[in-house]
Amino acid sequence: LLAICLLTVGSHFGRHFISSMGPLVMERLNISRSQYGLVFSVEEFPSIFLPLASGMFISALRLRYGPLSVFLACVLSLGQIVTAAGIQARSYSAVILGYA
Repeated sequence: LLAICLLTVGSHFGRHFISSMGPLVMERLNISRSQYGLVFSVEEFPSIFLPLASGMFISALRLRYGPLSVFLACVLSLGQIVTAAGIQARSYSAVILGYA
């Protein structure tokens, strides 16, 4: 239950942490508002696809929720690490990859 709660909070935080830093991210990566908007479009794809795919995966393999929620939390964390590293390295493609 704790892992599922952390996954939910982490997902929400991960989706919205970049919005508060919009002007700084655009300046650091030297990107336009359209490119910055693409980051938000890309981040919505996992929000739609992952719950569906995860539910089918759990049902098909009859997995217990605990280990799977830890795995998904690790995937979410990895995406946030890639995004943060991309901002530090001034790599727009890494930011997109981190959100995808």
